[in-house]
Amino acid sequence: MVVKPQTLMERAEDEKLLRDLDKAMRIIVLVQGIMANDKAGYAYVLMRPEQYEAFEHARQIGAHNVAEFGEVIAHGEGLEPPQDTQNWVEERFGADHLFQYKLVRLMEEAASFGE
Repeated sequence: MVVKPQTLMERAEDEKLLRDLDKAMRIIVLVQGIMANDKAGYAYVLMRPEQYEAFEHARQIGAHNVAEFGEVIAHGEGLEPPQDTQNWVEERFGADHLFQYKLVRLMEEAASFGE
């Protein structure tokens, strides 16, 4: 297979498309942990894809305000959101609470094709 190198114009168009998508798209992140009041809590945060890497870095070092990374669309006490809250996020925003597990399974299946 021969891959044609991108021209500068094509690359610029791709980068513009990615920037435009980043402005238009949002991802939903379920954050669970100890809140500032020392109680367990959760928050659903709607963030731009470009914010996710910075958010993950802040989460790894342990001190962050989720509102700095996006819009908090639901939050509460306890690590697990109540079922009615999960249902609302799924219905309103199209979230899939099993997405990460499905993604891991698909990646494992794809890796097994190369064996």
